[in-house]
Amino acid sequence: MMPVRCSQRNQKGVTLMEMMIILVIIGVMAAMAVPQWLEAMPRLRAQSEAREVVSTLRTARSLSISRKELFGVSFSPSDNLYKTFINRETPGTPSWTPGDSLVDSTCVGREVALASQTFPTSAVVFNPDGSASASGAIALVSGDSTVTFTIDVLASTGRIRLTETPGPPST
Repeated sequence: MMPVRCSQRNQKGVTLMEMMIILVIIGVMAAMAVPQWLEAMPRLRAQSEAREVVSTLRTARSLSISRKELFGVSFSPSDNLYKTFINRETPGTPSWTPGDSLVDSTCVGREVALASQTFPTSAVVFNPDGSASASGAIALVSGDSTVTFTIDVLASTGRIRLTETPGPPST
């Protein structure tokens, strides 16, 4: 008679101890990542607002080309807002006046500051050929002043460019 052998079973799975070790490792990694994520938030908010301003400028330029009208964007750093408008009241003067048709008015987010603008009339107006009324720049600063986003507009072509620099804008 042959001896009965107990076959060894392949046990698959994890023990409670292994599961606890994995959970501790995940917890430690998460605790290390949270401060870095929180530190990056002001920069990400400022970047989002800067991209929104770039989008508004590009939309105004596109509308000027497609509709053959003067569309502009006016900046008010003291109020932390910008307005998109159709320049109908005074087409020879590239600025916002109450007689112009307001398309949109946008307030920059609470944790981002519209620090400055360098357009002669606080506005840029795009011509039907895509060019701009004047060259200038807009600076947006993150709430913690760790990064500045500068949006440049070139008058001859209407080109809009976004750049990022560390720290507050230089005066």
